[in-house]
Amino acid sequence: MTQPLPMESVEVLRKHQEREERGINRIIDERMADPAPGVPIEEIMGETLARGE
Repeated sequence: MTQPLPMESVEVLRKHQEREERGINRIIDERMADPAPGVPIEEIMGETLARGE
């Protein structure tokens, strides 16, 4: 017998997605303000995922 999977409301999922997008945008803004050569988006995404915010 399987147990039902917990479900989250669409609103909770949207808030989570918005928080992730803000984190990505914050890192991109920080990097764009830095006069050093660009950073690959893969590195930015990796840092964002590693933060676990």
